[in-house]
Amino acid sequence: MNDVKRLPCGARGYAAAACLAPVVAALCSWLVLHPDFTGRPGSLYQAADYVTYYEPVARNLLAGHGFTLPAGEPAVRYPPGYPVLLAAVFGLSQLLHISEDALYTGFVLLCLAAASWLIFRLASSVWGAKAGLLSSLIWSTYPLILWLSSEPKVEIVFMPPLYGGFYLFRRALSASEKSEKAARLLYFLAGVLVGAAMLIHPIAIGLGVVLAGAIWLLRREGQTRSKLLASGLLLLGNLAAVAPWEAWVYGETATVAPLSTGGLPSVVDGLTFAANPGLYRSRPALPSGAEQLMEEMHRRELNHELTSYGGVISALVEEGSRHPFDLAELLIVKAARSLYGTDSGRLEVITAPLQAIYILALVAAGLTAWRRGGTARRFALSICLPAAYFWGMSIMVLSIARYMVPAIGLSFALVAALLAEFKPFSPRARP
Repeated sequence: MNDVKRLPCGARGYAAAACLAPVVAALCSWLVLHPDFTGRPGSLYQAADYVTYYEPVARNLLAGHGFTLPAGEPAVRYPPGYPVLLAAVFGLSQLLHISEDALYTGFVLLCLAAASWLIFRLASSVWGAKAGLLSSLIWSTYPLILWLSSEPKVEIVFMPPLYGGFYLFRRALSASEKSEKAARLLYFLAGVLVGAAMLIHPIAIGLGVVLAGAIWLLRREGQTRSKLLASGLLLLGNLAAVAPWEAWVYGETATVAPLSTGGLPSVVDGLTFAANPGLYRSRPALPSGAEQLMEEMHRRELNHELTSYGGVISALVEEGSRHPFDLAELLIVKAARSLYGTDSGRLEVITAPLQAIYILALVAAGLTAWRRGGTARRFALSICLPAAYFWGMSIMVLSIARYMVPAIGLSFALVAALLAEFKPFSPRARP
């Protein structure tokens, strides 16, 4: 197996095109979405976390006040990755005398280019450069990625380390067939990059464990000891990336908070959003059973019964024993909304059919890769595991498509399996 290999000289132009495509697509989409575009676009309700948390923390960090909120308390609601990157952008803006909006825009475009290049590399490693380029081109025009790129959202910044960690993971799997020693460093670095992704978006908190387990499914050879070592090195890289932050949080709060303190509120929000729409959310139309269960969970929230994970689990078990069909209905609703829902409840009549088209195409691509067997099948399985993980995490918290976009984007590497069925794009065909 040679899953990941060096690009031949003739394919480097394809790699450059893969980097350029999302830049062009994003700029065009911003001009359409925001005709008066002058820098970072976006409405405040869509960028509430940026305005109330990420930007203030970044400015305090740049001013030498550490990870603190405007009132001075420790900023532990979200992990530190995005504020650190924002502080770097703001600081570079001051150093170079370039507007923050222009520099942030360039940063977003750089993230898009890097993510597209990684999609190209992943796809071309199995199906050739032509099919890989087309995969990245299709990824570059994915409407939800373009939508997220037009707002100061964390998902676009999250994708390069996420895809980079997965890319190194694939390289480690390939290298392990030739030299176990060469693969060890790659497993560790893959864990570090996945850890970096965790520090940007807490939804990746369990991804290192998923990839460590995937080693046992995807490696055809190797003794139990070597697989244990590979899994351990990947998890050690994870730990090396996140341990300093965890130590700081414990020192500031005397509590252990896995990546952030926002996990429990996100879980509760996912169980009550229809009953507590808030100022900017529209109330979604849900089946009666799911809606009644959300009303009950909201009542429990107001009675302070959902102040711990144990309390949430106890409430769900109790309600599930009384109304099992309502609980099943709620889980089905959350699973579906993870693929098309929006935080505001708006534009879902647009996102739902768009997502259906892309997801059906990705399922077809995955099945095509699976039928081919061998390397293609193992590649498809390696893509499906993170996708399933992200879907499960999205069901656990507020179930919206934004959380699934990075995983769906990674799945675009499978599109090359469909394209390679056509002779002009097959790696067996002459260029």
